[in-house]
Amino acid sequence: MTFTFFEITFITATKSSPDEKLGLVYTVNPGGTVVEEVLPGGLLSKTNLKPGQEIANINGNLVAGLSRASVAEILASITTDICLEVWTPIQCTRDAVPTFLSEGGSSPVPLHKWKMIYDSVQNEMLPAVKATVDLSTYFDKAMRKFKGKQMIKGGLIGFGTESAHEQKIFTLTNHMASASNTATLCATNTLSTANAMLNAHGISAKLGFVSSVVPKVSDSLPSDSILRTPSDIGFYSTVNM
Repeated sequence: MTFTFFEITFITATKSSPDEKLGLVYTVNPGGTVVEEVLPGGLLSKTNLKPGQEIANINGNLVAGLSRASVAEILASITTDICLEVWTPIQCTRDAVPTFLSEGGSSPVPLHKWKMIYDSVQNEMLPAVKATVDLSTYFDKAMRKFKGKQMIKGGLIGFGTESAHEQKIFTLTNHMASASNTATLCATNTLSTANAMLNAHGISAKLGFVSSVVPKVSDSLPSDSILRTPSDIGFYSTVNM
């Protein structure tokens, strides 16, 4: 599993009329909405939005995990102002402070602080997130096997009569919940470390997520659930905010 750091920027624009085209060509993935092309003549062509960047938020709407239809609905509802939270990957190593952290804030971030952030991500956050992802992958395989080879079909199943595979699924579900909680706690600790190192330099950090849709298991629920797992860290300047 790889980890990516990001630079976060906020792009704003105002439509000259409600029907002005945005000129945005995009795809959706578990992390957000990826810019494929910014069409000439569209509203967003007047901004710094570029292909390859990832839009995490549109006018206060977190778009990670949303379907293309849901993202299109949000964009279509915009009649005046648009504000995009845009994530751009940063190329970096442990032994060199990323350019954005050197130049994007009120003062350069020293190397020893960057190393503390980098090490916290690699040694605390990343292993916990990887454990969650690996367990989720294993759980999906186990569920497919369970559905295909269900040992007890039909009728009522009383306490103590669950099949061995059903007991395995129940155990895995509990393990997944615990792993997810651990990943969230580790990511939160890493984020706190990053902000403690960066705030004096006019820079803040926030977590990025990958999302997956979990179908509703009851008709009493209003809709499917979106599960979000910490996956990345982005940095943004707080100067002049």
